[in-house]
Amino acid sequence: MAGGAPLHLGGGAPAGTTRATREPILVRGLLIGFTVLFLGGLLVLPLLVVLTEAFAEGVRTWAAAITDPEARSAIALTLKTAAVVVPVNALFGLCAAWALGKFRPRGRELWITLVDLP
Repeated sequence: MAGGAPLHLGGGAPAGTTRATREPILVRGLLIGFTVLFLGGLLVLPLLVVLTEAFAEGVRTWAAAITDPEARSAIALTLKTAAVVVPVNALFGLCAAWALGKFRPRGRELWITLVDLP
């Protein structure tokens, strides 16, 4: 049909819709709201607590602590470690994704589970 609605042959949902978009708007809104609250509680709330505690005694105390030689050494070690680990992890992830996508080794589900673990 040129320019018209897609042909629907009964049974399921109209063509062009997915299961997610067929859910009632209230259900979608509740799920999105719950997800935002959940992630906010896991990500934003701990960050706010850390920042509140860090600046509890003022910016000068924080600045003095962050410029301490031991703190600077710890920060440098963290940044160096991240500079090495992130590219290695990305390379490993790329190789693992390619191998698991291209080949079907015995125990593939176990390998996928191990890759998915944090």
